[in-house]
Amino acid sequence: MTESFLPLGPFILAFFVASLLVAVKVYRAPVDAPDAERGLFASACVLVGLAPVVWFLVGWMANETSIFTGGIQLVVAAALAGAAALGRSRRRRPDVVVSRWHFNEKSAVIIILSLLVVCAVFARRAWGSEDAVVLASFGRAIVELVVFVVIGHIIAALTHAPIDAAGAEPDERDRAVNLLSARNAYYLLFAGFVSLPFYAVFQPSVAGFVVTWTGVLVLSELVYYASVLTYYRLGTE
Repeated sequence: MTESFLPLGPFILAFFVASLLVAVKVYRAPVDAPDAERGLFASACVLVGLAPVVWFLVGWMANETSIFTGGIQLVVAAALAGAAALGRSRRRRPDVVVSRWHFNEKSAVIIILSLLVVCAVFARRAWGSEDAVVLASFGRAIVELVVFVVIGHIIAALTHAPIDAAGAEPDERDRAVNLLSARNAYYLLFAGFVSLPFYAVFQPSVAGFVVTWTGVLVLSELVYYASVLTYYRLGTE
């Protein structure tokens, strides 16, 4: 970050302090709302104030910016605020319609899309690159996957109706779906595990071996969650 950005520091700090004060006021407001709802709004305020701080510090020290240097905080803040607003709306309307999709179906869709997007971006970064670049991109892809999955599940859980169903104990149907889906995934995982020694004969690089093994894990996860989605949609018979 160039020196011309340094004068922004005091303004960014003041904005962050103001966001903290607003968050405290929102959480302690004498209103008829659950703690979780007020906590979501307060957390959104903190993240909005934190975004420019992260952008400033990372840009100043690393001389680069990305979605993780402020943008991701704004995305999460918008998701939390939206979920809190939706929760308040449903609290005021107890006759809300129950979600048509099981929460596990939503979870499967989130993970499948996250895996496909992150793997596609990783392949684009790592294709034809040196081992150091591949391993760095691999680590970055893991962080991105975790972020996308966590944000997706927060949104799915807080927008599910009824919201308590998102954390309900699995019933007999859920256990049957998980068992059948795990069986399908383990077939692929076992085949990949057995084939790895043959792949080692070609003496791949460390990065190539890591990426190949991770690819087997990703494919087995895709099979698992695709099976979960299929069994919930079509039944387990």
